[in-house]
Amino acid sequence: MNILRRINLACLFFLLLFPLASEKLFADEFHYNNLTIGERPSGMAGAYTAISDDPSGVYYNPAGIAYSVEGSLSGSVNAFYRSNKSYKDAVKPHSWERESSSLLPNFFGIIMPVGKGVLGLSYAVPDSIVEDQDQQFSDFLYEIAGVNIAHYVINFNKEDNTYEFGPSYAQRVTDSISVGITLYYHQRRIQRVSNFVSVLPDNSHAWSNTYVEISEAALRPTLGVMWSPEDMKYSFGFTISKAMPLGSSYDQQNTTHDGTKLVRLTASSSDQRKYPLNLKLGVAYYPTHSLLFSADISHYTGTGQVKDSSPGLSYYDSSLGNLNITGSVMLYDKRESVTNIAFGTEYYFSSKSAVRGGFFTNFANTKSISSSDSGKDEHLDLYGLALSYTTFTRASSLTFGGVYTFGNGDAQVNGDDPTAIQSTSFSSLLIYLGTSYSF
Repeated sequence: MNILRRINLACLFFLLLFPLASEKLFADEFHYNNLTIGERPSGMAGAYTAISDDPSGVYYNPAGIAYSVEGSLSGSVNAFYRSNKSYKDAVKPHSWERESSSLLPNFFGIIMPVGKGVLGLSYAVPDSIVEDQDQQFSDFLYEIAGVNIAHYVINFNKEDNTYEFGPSYAQRVTDSISVGITLYYHQRRIQRVSNFVSVLPDNSHAWSNTYVEISEAALRPTLGVMWSPEDMKYSFGFTISKAMPLGSSYDQQNTTHDGTKLVRLTASSSDQRKYPLNLKLGVAYYPTHSLLFSADISHYTGTGQVKDSSPGLSYYDSSLGNLNITGSVMLYDKRESVTNIAFGTEYYFSSKSAVRGGFFTNFANTKSISSSDSGKDEHLDLYGLALSYTTFTRASSLTFGGVYTFGNGDAQVNGDDPTAIQSTSFSSLLIYLGTSYSF
């Protein structure tokens, strides 16, 4: 092999290492308000902490179900979610485009008066991502490595799903004050595979494969209080929630080949990421029997970094053999505190139909990226709009609605030049069909 080809392959090998620098790119890790839950609150952009008087209230504020006078069943029958994220000039002059789509049961819940209180049971999917990227770039100059590449192929797939299931109970303390609790079993699983291939004009090539699998289990209690004076047109709600980890596993494998040798790096850990404390305050205003306004403010505390407490990496180099490397692995980066808001409204045309709408924020829990930063997590501030229409019969309802989320920010996904900043945009659409039944 001539010297020039060795240099080119070495550059390509270095180029292919840059996906390893972006292994912490879990989209929902950077935001807390990813999917609205439930038939009625989804139409009101999640501004439901001071209402919560139906089955979906067990998710937002369990204290609200104490005001339900009859048993009720509610479920978002189907929710179709689709999103797109673009990293501009991720590999200059080309952008990365990642799309996600999934069809899922978003929420199912039931509440029933029992003794002096109300008992509930629910299942929720607060986040679901099935993301794909299949792109091929041809005949471009990679500016940092200075290598003319004939073809550059990216195949990326990620599944990231969170499920919560558990009971709720609420009871009135006085005629105007109620308390409640929901105890969710929280399960999250991430599986991701990425392949990168580069081909030179002389058909020499290099490739990289990365596999990541993460599983988490936790208990997430939500304590809620509701104050709803009978002689006032206002109601107020407050909740406090924090996930308590039960167990976690983290496995990662990176394999690269530069045309001359194979290198494999594996790492695993059972250390658990740190969960934030979530405080929510809501207010609802009822100017008339047919009109409602609501607002929520939600604050998440910051969390620290998590490093592997049992250091140890397995490293294989086809020219050197197996090696064990001591040193810690950064599993999860620090998360900043973040505050989100939501506003919603509901208007009844008659006893048989209603329309709902709302606005919400989904701000990033990462720091803004500056020109002096290197290899930082992406920072995108997102905004959402919600709209739904509901028809009613004597004991049931049917809702059709949608939620559109959009925003932009910055990212540093190029490990070959970790100081480079890519402008990043995001958009998503959630369309759902919900139904409820009272008995």
